[in-house]
Amino acid sequence: MKTWNASWSGKAVGTNKRLDTARGRIYRNAAYKVFLDELAWTFAAAGAAHFKRPVTVYIQEHVHGRRDVDSLIKPVLDALETSGVLASDNLVREIRAEKQAKAGGPDRLYVEVTG
Repeated sequence: MKTWNASWSGKAVGTNKRLDTARGRIYRNAAYKVFLDELAWTFAAAGAAHFKRPVTVYIQEHVHGRRDVDSLIKPVLDALETSGVLASDNLVREIRAEKQAKAGGPDRLYVEVTG
């Protein structure tokens, strides 16, 4: 079993208000694309760990208290796949997400993949 982890800080953009329910897909606006690219680059720079078997993903969020804990799961999984950490995000069998509210400063994420 191997473990990979990375930390990121900046302005997190979740998917919460970017759902197109009529078409059944996520609308990726410019801010979301920038956030996804930043995450993917950070994850790629954290070192090579290419998981090809089922994994567990742990996400620790330090974000504004009103943000839903699930709003950052999709961008994190997309970035893990884009960066090559995961061969595909359908390998994820378990997700654990923890939110810690913060008063000010940049958003922060800690992501750990085990498999």
